[in-house]
Amino acid sequence: MISANFNGSDKATLDRMQGAYERVTAGVAKQMDKEMISLRTYIVDNFLSGQVLNRGHGTLADSTQVVPSRIEGNQVIGGVTSAGGPAFYGVFFEKGGIKWYDIVPVVKKALAFFGSGGMVPLNASVVGSITRAMPRGSASAIAKFSQLGGITVKKVHHPPIPKLPYMGPGLDDKAPEIRVNVRKAAIRALRG
Repeated sequence: MISANFNGSDKATLDRMQGAYERVTAGVAKQMDKEMISLRTYIVDNFLSGQVLNRGHGTLADSTQVVPSRIEGNQVIGGVTSAGGPAFYGVFFEKGGIKWYDIVPVVKKALAFFGSGGMVPLNASVVGSITRAMPRGSASAIAKFSQLGGITVKKVHHPPIPKLPYMGPGLDDKAPEIRVNVRKAAIRALRG
């Protein structure tokens, strides 16, 4: 009959346990970074490239970044963040807007844009040629702009931004895969 008793005083056993803990933690952190890179790519490719939100300038997609993994106590924490800086509006899509809001001109006296039924397609070349052809700030400029299908207003009362989440659904889709891959990494590290 063989018996073993470990009472926490065996230094060699404690050292091996500590080494295993450190290997597992480092392995999980490394895998978590890989999973967060994959999650970020999935969110941008499947939610921010026209499927959920129309892609304009790519500001929201560019703001979607991986947060490097960190170890806090017995937890490995990794993440993906979005809607920072000039893409602050992403938070409103994720959670939904809460109220109507006004859009007012910042530099000029009025807002000018082409409506969806405008005669002229809106692009930089067209806007440039229209701008050069019109005297600045005159009533005739506004009239000419209106003849081309343009609209000028002092402000726009905009409805709340619709809830079109992209971060939460992306994580929901990938969470099972992330769990499996992190568990596999922990087992590999423990064996290694």
